[in-house]
Parts: sequence; C-alpha cells; structure tokens
Amino acid sequence: MEEALRRRFGLTRMEALVAVVLAEGLSYAEAAQLCHVSYHTVHVHVKAIHEKTGVDSKGRLMALVHSEIWTETCRVRGPIARSGHSVRPR
Repeated sequence: MEEALRRRFGLTRMEALVAVVLAEGLSYAEAAQLCHVSYHTVHVHVKAIHEKTGVDSKGRLMALVHSEIWTETCRVRGPIARSGHSVRPR
C-alpha cells in the first residue's frame, strides 16, 4: 500500500508509512511510537503529506488512503474484486 501512495503522490517511504498508520486511526503520538520517530517528526511528515496529496485533514487523509487501498486491490485482483461478486468454478 505504501508503494502505491509513493508512486501516485510522490511521498517518501516514511510519509507513506505515516499516512497508512494514521489512516488506520492511530493518533500522532501512537504513529510516532510505531514509526520510532518523535511526535514533531510525524507532524512534519503530515504537513508534507497534506501538501503532496492536497488533503487538509486527517479524515480526508483516511478517506484518500482507503480509496487508494480499494483502487490498488481492484488493479491487482481485476474485475471480480471491483464488482464485489465472487465467481466459483463449477
């Protein structure tokens, strides 16, 4: 997932990781702990993420990341995943 965000928006590896972690609902402090960086560093990454993606809130970032996850899943799995229907061989 991080790689898709990096390709589409030009995020660094850490920016993409922070975006995904925050999209999972973690706080800045929890993201800092998980990523082994300071709270301030997470805040700096979030500013860069907002600038590169054009989103201006954590909620919109969450929506964007989850949309990218869906898009990437559909790209990898094809039309069956897009339709939401499963097809079982007979």
